[in-house]
Amino acid sequence: MKKYFLYFSAFFLVLFSSCETEKPWQPLFNGENLENWDTHLGTPLNGFDNLAEAATTGKVFSVVEENREKLIRIIGEVNGSLATRDTFANYHLHQAVK
Repeated sequence: MKKYFLYFSAFFLVLFSSCETEKPWQPLFNGENLENWDTHLGTPLNGFDNLAEAATTGKVFSVVEENREKLIRIIGEVNGSLATRDTFANYHLHQAVK
């Protein structure tokens, strides 16, 4: 019986010691500005060519405050993209859209 107990204990010791612990949550938005992000503008939406001429990344992507919370605002008048400069793998993305 002692022999089985030792095998059983050794099995669980190896099993649990090889498990990776989760890394702490890392927010992508620093809550102040878009300094860790790349912004790009694309083609205008059909019929909005005049808006695309005046569009800049600073006008399309901005940080605003709403209810004492800083948010990323995207006006959506022209096609564009917002991408983090960091590379991630095996992640869970949490986002809130208002």
